[in-house]
Amino acid sequence: IEEEHRSFSTYMWRFINYTPIINTYKYPRNIPLKTSKAMTISSDLVRRGFRFVGPTIIHTFMQAAGMTIDHLVDCFRYEECLKIAE
Repeated sequence: IEEEHRSFSTYMWRFINYTPIINTYKYPRNIPLKTSKAMTISSDLVRRGFRFVGPTIIHTFMQAAGMTIDHLVDCFRYEECLKIAE
């Protein structure tokens, strides 16, 4: 991945055009455990020989890395995350 994309970060962010995905969830039940984007990344990583990179793990990674904002809109962190995402 580093030879092809210079860094793992660049590799991951290219899947979302280097722009965080900002969601507007009102209820916890609406937050998905995995997304189609996470499934795409997971499949690509598996193709490259990675293991234990299922779509749920990748989606969780994306949340932790700030690639997707899944805080509820009324969460005290939501607005701060939006500012960081800019």
